[in-house]
Amino acid sequence: ERGHGTKIAGIIGARGTTSEFQGVAHKCNFIIVKLMESTNFKSMLKDNLIDDVPIYNTSECVAGLEFLKKEFFKLKNKAMVIYTGFGSTEGSHDGRNLISRYLNSLALIRGLCLVTGVGNEGAAEGHTTGYIKSKNDISTQELKIPRAIKHLSFNIWIQKPNSASVEIISPTGESSQIIKSKINKIEKYKFVFTSTEITVSYRLPDNFTGSNIISIQFKNLKPGSWKIKLIGEYIIGGRYDIWLPPHITLPSGLVFMEPNNTTTLTLPSTAQNTVSVAYYGENQVVLAESGKGWDYNIGRIKPDIATIGFNYLIEYQG
Repeated sequence: ERGHGTKIAGIIGARGTTSEFQGVAHKCNFIIVKLMESTNFKSMLKDNLIDDVPIYNTSECVAGLEFLKKEFFKLKNKAMVIYTGFGSTEGSHDGRNLISRYLNSLALIRGLCLVTGVGNEGAAEGHTTGYIKSKNDISTQELKIPRAIKHLSFNIWIQKPNSASVEIISPTGESSQIIKSKINKIEKYKFVFTSTEITVSYRLPDNFTGSNIISIQFKNLKPGSWKIKLIGEYIIGGRYDIWLPPHITLPSGLVFMEPNNTTTLTLPSTAQNTVSVAYYGENQVVLAESGKGWDYNIGRIKPDIATIGFNYLIEYQG
């Protein structure tokens, strides 16, 4: 129904029976998993007036990978390459989140290789990085909202062992006041002049990464420049990162005012034991849209390789 998987399958293993084109591994066999789209996420996109885009639950992706693992063990003395054609911006971007750890464990199986794309978030202006210099120091990020939307949520990933409180200021200048950092704290606030509701949740620390996470959920978000202020509580280094949802799930123009186009790989391409692939154009320069490394919080070089990703055709050789 989408066509994306069919195109990728053609690049990987088209037979070349027309004597004109063939895939890279044109003698391979396929096991193809069609993922079931999330009705809950689709409903939220519809509320935001976003055109139909494919969106999935992590559980569906893991179920598909588990199925392929079982199929691999049925093969006799054959290798399997699993290509994952999905990606998310939600996660720690250091290879330590749950699905990345699962892929790492699969890749340790002899004869099994995992290949991931790095996504198309390189030029989306949906990632920003900041530093809090000391306790009580304030670091501010501005988020441009081009039109009213019903739902928006994202996490602020604060590198361990740093911790910070947060304050949100609406385009009218109304403040949520400082919402103090506290383990498992959840606090709600409604802005009077915009009727926007926010829910701020603290996860201190994250179970898989050790980072301190501030989760922010907006409801009935109004257009304008929204400011997110982080106030240092305990600071050593003070780095934090914020990733918005993938740009195809957002209205055009919903961006950070001071974006950082590095560390824009989608998950699970940050997983340590996977081959993550960026893409370049005709001049062999990585395209701006391609996700880029490094791994957040660790410094491991990612992506692993880059290949042509513009007007991709392979000539049949005989």
